[in-house]
Amino acid sequence: MRDDLWTPHVYDWAKELWAKGMSSSQIAGVIGHGMTRAAVNAKAFRHRNDFPKRPPPVPKRAAVTGPAPVVDNGAGRAWTERKFGECAFPVGGVGADTRSCCAPTTGVYCDHHQEVMYARD
Repeated sequence: MRDDLWTPHVYDWAKELWAKGMSSSQIAGVIGHGMTRAAVNAKAFRHRNDFPKRPPPVPKRAAVTGPAPVVDNGAGRAWTERKFGECAFPVGGVGADTRSCCAPTTGVYCDHHQEVMYARD
């Protein structure tokens, strides 16, 4: 990385972006002009007082809470034999032998599997 890219203006801009929580890759992309993620990391490492350490990231998915539906894998029906209004979540088997949860539902999955499939990040 050329030192002439780190003008006082670029340095202050990088500090502001860092304080907003942007990643090194994002900062390098915003600054442009041949700036790399490694150059931003190196500058942040050498100037730790201006680029404070960040807290660890929050896990993207929270654990699904609530009781799971009672599913007896042996009693479940083949996925293709489930009836309208029964959960399509696979609970066992492979390929043509895939078995479905078959718990009652108003959509594609029962309430528990709906939370599992569409958990927000």
